Amino acid sequence: MPATLSVDLNEGTLHDVAVADAFETTSGFVVELDNHGEAVHVHLHIDDDLSAVARLDETNHFVDSDGVRRVAVDVARVDSRVTGKLKVVTGYGAESTYVDVTVRPEQPEKDAVEVDERLSKPPEREETSVGSGVGAAVASGSVRAVAAVAVLAITLAAAVALTVSDPAVFLGVGVVIGVALAAVVFAVR
Repeated sequence: MPATLSVDLNEGTLHDVAVADAFETTSGFVVELDNHGEAVHVHLHIDDDLSAVARLDETNHFVDSDGVRRVAVDVARVDSRVTGKLKVVTGYGAESTYVDVTVRPEQPEKDAVEVDERLSKPPEREETSVGSGVGAAVASGSVRAVAAVAVLAITLAAAVALTVSDPAVFLGVGVVIGVALAAVVFAVR
């Protein structure tokens, strides 16, 4: 909805004009002529500075008694501020009032966030294996950690093998020692 510049006519006396001293907009706007008394003719005029970016289709308007007339003002987009005057005349020149109108460039929405199109797609994941996990550990400088865990596993497995004399336990201890040694070998490579 376009911005509105309200103009009160005949509010105190015949041909009286009451309007704000200044008005700002970033786009086209409406001059709302609100007549509080007898029917009146109103002339709207845009000065040379403002006419570079704003345009009125008609300049002369008749407003019925106690009526309202809305007049559209077309405004072009601007790259920098443009200020000029809108002249409001009633009673065939009996009363004149000027409004400083400033047209400023549109500002982008502050809440808007541009999102890179690549972020809408999930990243591609690589298949991981034990070897690549160990390689990542090496890349991150954790060779000592792998060796420490391997030594701990071998020690615990040896302690269990010495306390329990069961062939299945010996087989399990052998598997643990083999995996621990393989991890150390992959970590060192």
